[in-house]
Amino acid sequence: MPAIKQFRINTPAKINFSLLIQKKRSDGYHDLLLDFFPINLFDTITFKIKEDGKSSLTSDYPELNCENNTILKAIDGLQTLSKKKVILDVNLVKKIPMGAGLGGGSGNAAGTLIVLNDIYQLKLTHKQLEKIALSIGADVPFFLNPNPAFASGIGQKLTPITTSDQFFLVVIFPDLHISTKEAYKNCNISGRIHPIQNYSFETISRLPLIDLNDFWKYLSSRYPEFKKCESSLKKTGAFTVGLSGSGSSVFGIFKNQSDRDQAILNMNLSKSYQIIGCETMDSYSYLPF
Repeated sequence: MPAIKQFRINTPAKINFSLLIQKKRSDGYHDLLLDFFPINLFDTITFKIKEDGKSSLTSDYPELNCENNTILKAIDGLQTLSKKKVILDVNLVKKIPMGAGLGGGSGNAAGTLIVLNDIYQLKLTHKQLEKIALSIGADVPFFLNPNPAFASGIGQKLTPITTSDQFFLVVIFPDLHISTKEAYKNCNISGRIHPIQNYSFETISRLPLIDLNDFWKYLSSRYPEFKKCESSLKKTGAFTVGLSGSGSSVFGIFKNQSDRDQAILNMNLSKSYQIIGCETMDSYSYLPF
């Protein structure tokens, strides 16, 4: 049993500046070209180690399925691969909206894998952790080492992105939950080559990022909330507007923190819309905590 009995970690969200769908695969997945940036929006997970019984999860988020959750899947995966007993009571405090295309559940799973592998001294390799991560979700491998990255395959083949610029974002979640199944069923399979070569503010701010997401055309025509978010961001000074993942978060990029914060104050949207100010991070580590 680990010497430490209770510990807490923060797991980040992500944003996608671009997502281009290449083709549908025979296994039902889609080949993609996309990028990932971690952002300073976090969920908090508290772990309490148990000697016996089974792992359990509680949360402050009423819509969360505490019986079939990525954290519990990560714990099960660690037990199965390591052949060691890993039993905990887990509490999740969510700040990352669910169904927003921000990867909250994937970050929860990856943080759990990294930290429990360390605390329990399971000595699983990064490749073994990747195997568990990919069995949970296509973008969970990114969150094992959440640094800016370009991705291909189903999102699991990662290449580091180097940029010296930090991006100041307003993320709007219109309280609209789009199922991944619906999004992919109606998406535009463009097969386009990824156009972003330089991730500087000067380059990114000039690109129409919503046109670099193959889900945008369908989602914005089907749900008027997306156009409302886009319009509000542009009116308040965003240099460019994008869609994260398959939605439903729409984000704008601003020159600096002051402009970003003023934009939030100037927005006139329904109270049901969640408006979040955040920034990209050039690196993030779960350890030490």
